[in-house]
Order: sequence, then C-alpha cells, then structure tokens
Amino acid sequence: MPRGRRRTEKTVLDRHAMNVVVTYLIQMEGRPTIDEVLEVSKQKLQITTTRRQVRDAIEAVRRRGLVSVVHDFDGAGKSLERYAMRDVKFSKPPEIAHIKAILPTLLESEVAQMMTEEMEDEHEDGKKKGGRLPDIRDYVRYRIVYEIVTPLLGGEPREDKVLGFRHLNGSIWIPANLWLKAAIQIKLRMKNCTTTKAKYIEFDDIFLETKSTATEVLDTMGMQGPVKHEAMMPGMRLTTMVAFPTTGFMPETQFEDCLKSIRTGAKHKDYGLLKLVEFTKLP
Repeated sequence: MPRGRRRTEKTVLDRHAMNVVVTYLIQMEGRPTIDEVLEVSKQKLQITTTRRQVRDAIEAVRRRGLVSVVHDFDGAGKSLERYAMRDVKFSKPPEIAHIKAILPTLLESEVAQMMTEEMEDEHEDGKKKGGRLPDIRDYVRYRIVYEIVTPLLGGEPREDKVLGFRHLNGSIWIPANLWLKAAIQIKLRMKNCTTTKAKYIEFDDIFLETKSTATEVLDTMGMQGPVKHEAMMPGMRLTTMVAFPTTGFMPETQFEDCLKSIRTGAKHKDYGLLKLVEFTKLP
C-alpha cells in the first residue's frame, strides 16, 4: 500500500450481533435516537450497516423488553423517539474513542451469548430447527371494535402548535400495532404472561378518512400551561383486526379480557379510555 494512504476496514455483522451492539450503544449513549446509534455504529465501530438494519435491531431488543421508547422533542418542537435501557446492564462502558477495540470482546461476552441464544427463534417451514414445532403457534384472527369513552388525544406536533394525529395519504393514521400493544402489556402480566410475548400479537393499523372523522381541539394542562390536542370524542368507534397465537400464549377468552378496557393515545393516564364493543372471530 502506498505511503500516506490509510485503509479503513469495515465490519459486517449478522442480525444477532447487531442486536448486541445496539443494546450496548443504547446503554453507553444514555438516550440515543436511531440516527445517533447509526452514526456511532458506522463512525466509531466501523460497522457496515444501514438505518433500517439499526432500526430493526432496536425493535428486536425492544420487543424482548431490553430497551424502552422515550418520547422527546428537539429544539424546534419536533417529536423524537429516543431509546433507554430497561433491564439488561452491561459493564461500565469505556470511552467512546476506544470502543472499536472492545467490539470483538463484546460480541464474545457471556451476556452477548445469552442474548443471541434467547433471540434465536428462526423457523423453517413452520418448525424449529430439528423438526420440533414452535412453542408459540396456532394463530387466530379477530375483528375488534372499540368505542371511545373519554377523548382520544393526538400527540404529533403541527405547524399550528396543536398536537394532532398522524396523517398518511389524506387519512388519519392510528398506529394500532404500537398503541394497543403498549396498552395491554400490564394486563398481560396480570394474566401471568410475560410482556415479551406481546411481539406475537399483531394489530392492523387504523386509517380514518379525515373528511368523515369528527375531531375537535381539546385544551389540556401541561407543565407550562394549556396544551392543545386534536381529539376524537366519546362515542366514536375504531375498528381493527388482531392476530394472536392460542398455543403457548393464553386462551382466547383470557386475551379478550385483556382488551376489554384500555387507555391509549397522548396523555393516556387521564384520557383515551376505550371500551371493547365487538370481538368477532374470523374464518
């Protein structure tokens, strides 16, 4: 190699190794965003990766209960999703300038091996390696309908300083797979079901035509005074589909109990009470 030229080696990791790396970086960085984890992975660890791969790795460890989402705002009032450690604690991280040197040790550590074994759930033709059926299986689908009991609030910042609902292609977008999963996790624990099993539940997101959706602006109180939220008012109904396993999870009647009364949306401790009015099994 000619003198004066520097060759930088890049590392390509499989998805299990990326799960370990993002967990470590979230612990080290404190409350990073996806972009911050991506930047450290590429610039400091010299890992060849993409934003989507980092996002998928964070989502994988979040579903396992290792990290949680922390909502924040930037200087312009734009909503940000940051990530923080929940249960797993690595040893005290070294200075960021030296973390590339510890990457091989990190990936071979006892904690990394434990995480890799726990997250190895690949199936072939519906079976685990070795031919055994997966422990969690036999999915069913239900149509569910909720009626809004107390105002359901949006929390996305808008230009008019109102916190509203997400919009996509001219429709109001309610991310049911995110909102409803989060809402039932405590109830899953009450049924002696670990919250990590929530990853096996899938809700269809809800899309409502803006022209036919009655929404109002509701004032609530925040730490610095009144806050305006776009709100869906009591009496409105939201329809979605849910798929969940019946083997290795819980009986269908118990899962219905988890769904009967939930709170979701912005400021869900005080608002966003939903009542289940339909739970119909689909063929």
